[in-house]
Amino acid sequence: MSCKLSVLMPTTRDRATACVGVVNSSVDCAELLAEALTDRGYRAVATALKDLQGGRGDFDEFLARYSPGLLIFHIDPPYEENVAAFKALTSEGPLRVPVVVTSTHPNVAEEVVPTYAERFFVKPYELSAIMQAVEDILARNPERPFEDRRADAQ
Repeated sequence: MSCKLSVLMPTTRDRATACVGVVNSSVDCAELLAEALTDRGYRAVATALKDLQGGRGDFDEFLARYSPGLLIFHIDPPYEENVAAFKALTSEGPLRVPVVVTSTHPNVAEEVVPTYAERFFVKPYELSAIMQAVEDILARNPERPFEDRRADAQ
């Protein structure tokens, strides 16, 4: 499995308080992306998808512990299983945090983007595109950082 990322130089903006959660079935890949985010000045926390297998309770605990302003969630093979895990996390309502979904399979977007994700990136993606999405989403300051769009998608 290749998780190679090129690290960007930090910008001068203060991002020390912005936290980004990274979820991937490979903790090594999650940590690599978290390291790139840290290099850009964000606080980042990585976790393996298996650590959230207890469902929404485990995920809510993760959110309470780290208070991420954004979550990057990678869906990889087995796609059906990981899409199901992602949907299970969102089955009780929105995650209370904006989500960027990445995957190696473009059809995953049809399953999760309309109702669950702010943005979707297919690997291989440019790290700069992910960083720009992170910056754009965290720069917003709406009254509700994430709205439940499930009703709009039906």
